[in-house]
Amino acid sequence: MSARFRPEAAAAVAERLRSFDNDARTFVLGGLVGGGMAVLMALNLDGSLRWIGWLVVLLGLVAPTAGLTVIATLALFREPAGLDPLGFNATVIGACALGVTGRVMLGSLAQRTSSIRPEFVAIAAYLGLSAFQYLMIATRISDERELFAKRQLTDVAGGMLLMILVGAAVSRRGRPFLLAAVVPAILIAGIAAVASFSPAVLGALPIGGLLPAEDISARGTGIFRNPNYLGQAMAIGVLLLANARRLELPLGLGRRPWLGIITPLAGLVASFSRGALLSFVGGVVALYAGRGRRVFIVAALVGVLAVAVGYPLLLAARHAIIFGPDVGLSGQAQEISDGARLGVLKAGLKLFLSSPLTGIGYGQFHYESPKFVGTSPITYPHNIYLEITAEQGLLGIAAFLLVLLALFVTLSLRGDAYAITARAALVAFMIGCVFAEPLTSLQTSAILWLVVGSALVRTEDAEGDLPGPYDDRQTSVTERWAATRFA
Repeated sequence: MSARFRPEAAAAVAERLRSFDNDARTFVLGGLVGGGMAVLMALNLDGSLRWIGWLVVLLGLVAPTAGLTVIATLALFREPAGLDPLGFNATVIGACALGVTGRVMLGSLAQRTSSIRPEFVAIAAYLGLSAFQYLMIATRISDERELFAKRQLTDVAGGMLLMILVGAAVSRRGRPFLLAAVVPAILIAGIAAVASFSPAVLGALPIGGLLPAEDISARGTGIFRNPNYLGQAMAIGVLLLANARRLELPLGLGRRPWLGIITPLAGLVASFSRGALLSFVGGVVALYAGRGRRVFIVAALVGVLAVAVGYPLLLAARHAIIFGPDVGLSGQAQEISDGARLGVLKAGLKLFLSSPLTGIGYGQFHYESPKFVGTSPITYPHNIYLEITAEQGLLGIAAFLLVLLALFVTLSLRGDAYAITARAALVAFMIGCVFAEPLTSLQTSAILWLVVGSALVRTEDAEGDLPGPYDDRQTSVTERWAATRFA
């Protein structure tokens, strides 16, 4: 089915929007939280409003960090804690949207103007297109399909808006504390992943009640219900902690970063995810790309060697855990898995060709692919690029790739420790999107958006002014007129 415009759809869309009473209440609640955070953030604009008092300035540092830490931590533990995903996503979207709006409005009172950031424009374009395509399909599908599509859309929007909020409102001195504050959640996720191999150990943990009682195919899942998503999230966590010294993370995290790496790395291995391994290696190579050409070449060669050696070992260990000594059954299962992925790839291409410009409809791949996969149980794309291409057409995949390109270029141009770390995490995410759909899982991508957002915070010179193109501090029109008039 294609998302073609029909005149009679306008009334149906309006009626659908009026029925979102629960979402509206959640947006209001999130907006109030975000607005309060925005006020405190605006009071911490690096000297512009310090006349209010140091106590409020301190709150402007502590409160936003605490608020964003709560959002990121709850996003990681959202599903095992039993939170309603849609309601939580709506709260995050409301908080982030109101937070950014309040930050810009109150920042303007301090005579600060913000130049247009191309990466934020690209994000707005993609989210706007996605929302439009969702609304066009929502009135013509079942409630089950519509709910699934809405949850995916809010997962994507919540994560990207979280990144914008961090980039637009958090100060340079606040971002180390923000990243350090989410490290405990990453460590707990890694511990839970290893412990999930044994239900007895899992149940004995203090957080055992928050974790799923069983895993998938004898692989570690921890707080996730899918080992591939676990591996993707842990890969980002390892990259963050590996650069803790250069990021100057507090609480001793920067002194011995290798201690922090052990837990998420163990979680990554416990997932036995092939995609996560490739994502991690790609991220490590990207991490060393900013340390000179020779270091990058060495890192790339080591990465290729690690994949060449580690990939077969990981696959062998994974099959040994699942199938034991039965090599024949292991090989047969691998053939079935690879065949199913190939089948869903062909199905995605056929869906794309059925409506190449606008796609078959936002969030509809899982429901439309059974027409082409036959008896295969795999109906999800296992590839976010394939999913967007089939569901949103050429318009959607072009907009999404523009977002990735804008973020990558911006981070490469900045070149500080935060930008290098964020670029490595982004590369890992981009590789991971070939093997899974981390974009549509806020639980998986929350740490990524937090890391990238921390790299996009405004820059400062020694005098506290903000050089362009990021949050350019300029004189007001009145001041410029007065300077010319009375010079």
